[in-house]
Amino acid sequence: KSVSPTAQMLNAVIAAYANVGNPEAAEKATTILERMEYLKEFGGTVKPTVHSYSITISAWAKCESETAAVNAENILDQLFKDFDEVLRSEEQSRYVEELRPNNIVFNSVIDAWARSGSPDAGDKAEALLHRMEV
Repeated sequence: KSVSPTAQMLNAVIAAYANVGNPEAAEKATTILERMEYLKEFGGTVKPTVHSYSITISAWAKCESETAAVNAENILDQLFKDFDEVLRSEEQSRYVEELRPNNIVFNSVIDAWARSGSPDAGDKAEALLHRMEV
């Protein structure tokens, strides 16, 4: 008898990769998040939550590069895309609240820009603050 992975199990694996702090581990964390999105898309019981996105973004933030910050922001964009799709669907239920973007996910992307060393980091972080207000 096999055991099926849960969102909590996959989040724990993402968190383990996030703690490594290098691009290879961040890529692996992203792959797991994408797997969760795929499973959700095809009717699986495993669905990514805002926490799944946040810890994946944190994995990129720990890489401390401009490319990593861009990847972190791309994941935030994907979260918003997924959230909008769930809002428009007929089966919203409580999953909407499990996916709703929050301050933690925004702070994680701001952190990625703060650690990036990019000359545009301040502008990018401020743009995220404005995006939070909308």
